[in-house]
Amino acid sequence: MVGGPFPGEDRAVSGNVTATDSSGQRFSAMARDGNFALELPPGVYNAVGHSPDFGYGKYDCSAGGPVIVLSRPAGDRGSRTDDEAEAGHPADVPR
Repeated sequence: MVGGPFPGEDRAVSGNVTATDSSGQRFSAMARDGNFALELPPGVYNAVGHSPDFGYGKYDCSAGGPVIVLSRPAGDRGSRTDDEAEAGHPADVPR
């Protein structure tokens, strides 16, 4: 998650990200260093982040539009670093 004060001084921030699908099901991840990962089934999501660095975590930081997750071929989990693979983390979600 990247954000910053106006006029857009981007910097990585801690916080959480929640993706909500059309049925209302939510998927969440914490981000201590601005990096997060979510494993989402194919679909359309509304993604919103919150960071204690902005408005004490009360301000919504939205993706600016729907997030569309497409299916991948079976067995393709994207690229991961060796450390992530050993820890069992899913592939990174692009920031």
